[in-house]
Amino acid sequence: MAIDILAELALLLVPCWPLLAACLLSLTPTANLRSSAKSFALIGLIISVCLTPFMSGQDGLANGARLLVACVPWLARRGEIGRIGVIVPFLACFCIMLALTAHAVLPIAALLGLAAALLALHEAAGAARARVAWELARIRLAGAILALLGATLTGSSTQPDAARLGDLLLAVGLCLLAGLGPSPQGIPEMGRPAVLDMLLRIGALALMLRLPDRDVTHMVFLLAGLGTLWLAVLARQCGPRLHAALATLCAAQGGAVLPALLFMTGGLAICSGEMTERSARWASSSLPPYPHFTASLLLLSVLLMPHPFVGLAVLAALAIQAARTEMRWPTLLAWRQDAALWLLLALGLSSPLLMLLPWSLAWRPS
Repeated sequence: MAIDILAELALLLVPCWPLLAACLLSLTPTANLRSSAKSFALIGLIISVCLTPFMSGQDGLANGARLLVACVPWLARRGEIGRIGVIVPFLACFCIMLALTAHAVLPIAALLGLAAALLALHEAAGAARARVAWELARIRLAGAILALLGATLTGSSTQPDAARLGDLLLAVGLCLLAGLGPSPQGIPEMGRPAVLDMLLRIGALALMLRLPDRDVTHMVFLLAGLGTLWLAVLARQCGPRLHAALATLCAAQGGAVLPALLFMTGGLAICSGEMTERSARWASSSLPPYPHFTASLLLLSVLLMPHPFVGLAVLAALAIQAARTEMRWPTLLAWRQDAALWLLLALGLSSPLLMLLPWSLAWRPS
């Protein structure tokens, strides 16, 4: 009886605490806005960590992605922001939380589109970066529209050709929401904008991992992931774009959940700004003992047999990324700058134990 009550409480509080925080922040005096946002973000993160295991009808993918999303308001607490800049990230976090809890493609695509519109509103408030932000927002909104059209066709059409077109539109829209493909110049890889952009990446990648393994979606995810991976490697990038490409390749292989979550965790940690650039390159270089190493091995293990040429191309890209890394451990004296690095180190050391957990999906669209 107590477990059932706790499960119902978790199902209510975990997805909805960002909305409650946004409502309270709208009533908070301007002088106390920043401190209140930090407090609400920390309380919400604690609620998510404590109550997520008790949520019924959820699987490891939803729970892991939900914990990553719960970290975003806390990681986005820095910077010169006004009331809109404080409230909108909580609202976008609420949309992604609901999307991770839902069990149907069309509501998930609609919530991702709403989150994209909210983040576009947030970026438009910053006049100094309005031009670059609008280019990124335009791509994300186009992806949201394509994903909505694709989800509508896939779910309502009885004709095979229309369903295949829906699969294609949905796959392309999710790739745009995840930030795959060429990116506009001047987009930062670290800091508050990159952290907020991870909300859409996590939501889109979580839906990618659930899609059935059809020919159209498989080919789109494979080409988009491999192309973006090489674009990131050639541009010497180590941020969330690289990790999103690798997580997309996991989705192309029937939903390899654990390596995709490890890649998403690495991308969020790197773009958080809680580590130096040298440490970020080390953590994303597929070298042990960080989680990127375990995730890369798991990805290659499911990629080399069915697609040997693609697997070799991924292996070559990872080898180039590792060869550029400065082969020197980050100094212990800079632990405050590299706070996220030590968390990744702990996750990397425990990742073999995570392989023992069940990672089967609780639901997939038909």
